[in-house]
Amino acid sequence: MIAKGHLSVSQVGFPRMLKLTLLAPALEHLQQRLAAAVNGTWSDAISRVADIDPYTLEAALNGDRLTDGTWGPETLLRIATAFTQDSVRAKLRADRGVHDSSHLVTNLSRVKLPNVSDPDRVRKELAEIERLEYFETAAHLTDLHFPLEVGDVFAFQKFAEKPHGFESTRRGKGEANDVGAGTAEPQRQGSEQYMILLAQPCDLAVRSNGKRANGLEFVRVAPLKRPGNGRVISQPGGAIATSFDLPFFFASSGGGVEVKLSQQQYVPLAALDMCVLSDQGTASLSAHQEMPDNLLPNWQQRFKILRSWVAKSVQTYKAMEPHRIPGKGADQVTAALTCTVASSNLESLISLRGSAVFYGVKRIGRLREPYRSALISRMSQRDSRDAFDPSLIDKGNA
Repeated sequence: MIAKGHLSVSQVGFPRMLKLTLLAPALEHLQQRLAAAVNGTWSDAISRVADIDPYTLEAALNGDRLTDGTWGPETLLRIATAFTQDSVRAKLRADRGVHDSSHLVTNLSRVKLPNVSDPDRVRKELAEIERLEYFETAAHLTDLHFPLEVGDVFAFQKFAEKPHGFESTRRGKGEANDVGAGTAEPQRQGSEQYMILLAQPCDLAVRSNGKRANGLEFVRVAPLKRPGNGRVISQPGGAIATSFDLPFFFASSGGGVEVKLSQQQYVPLAALDMCVLSDQGTASLSAHQEMPDNLLPNWQQRFKILRSWVAKSVQTYKAMEPHRIPGKGADQVTAALTCTVASSNLESLISLRGSAVFYGVKRIGRLREPYRSALISRMSQRDSRDAFDPSLIDKGNA
């Protein structure tokens, strides 16, 4: 039934309601059949996982996957998904009702109306769904202390206070979070600048001794910037060799960003590792800090190495008596000890009271597959591009 009021609202009001009336049962049937197929198949997949020989399952959960920082339940999900995907597709393809509903929806979608009732709402809902396909949330990464991975997204921000001055200015205000024993989180200010991690996955892997096989100390990141000239990013990749388009980066607007591969810079890997080890995802570590829960065995060793490095750096800083250094001496000493001298967008602070090191960076998400692999491919293409001598003939005279 269609209400009479919709017949006189506008010239497209009636056909729109008619289209919706025809679409609704077909879409509902597709949703119901998908739910039935998924529910039944997941039960079958869980049973098949339970039937795997314990020694086989133990081998799948450990070995190279554990060394490379893969969380055990993620491997279980990978196995269950492998059992599930083809089965769900087979059930849907064999369902005649699914074919009929899909055929109806496809034919009705070809009937173009002048507009929809709320195009902004439709786009916003679709952007929210598609954003989940592009990015993992910060909470997911932080709560389980997921290891670093290519495509990790970080927010860089400046500190409000300067080295050796922030503790005195924050004393007694009770506004900061505790990082370690008696350690106050320094206040940040200004807008955030977003960066994405660019590295080969095997180079980032922490081994069982808490170290990386290549001894990597610095890693490349590239800035994420809004497109200029009113350009709207709707597809990943793009045609420009020196950048990579990422749609749906901003949750509020659904807007995209450009990965500026031509503006790469290096940051100390210790800063990004601290984001993994922090319960808040921020780059901070105290020499008195307890090991967080849910760390993989290799990252437990990494935590011990970095905590020891923090203790030594703080002692070195203290021995230099930074409060006696004139001018920007404390800033320069801090940058030297924390390896941020060449990192223009990354600031650092050292706390004597809390024996802690802080970096102005926080992990806020991760680019999913297959987009992060495509990003690495674009980076590799840019790095290996040919360079030719300029022509002897000016372009104007060609």
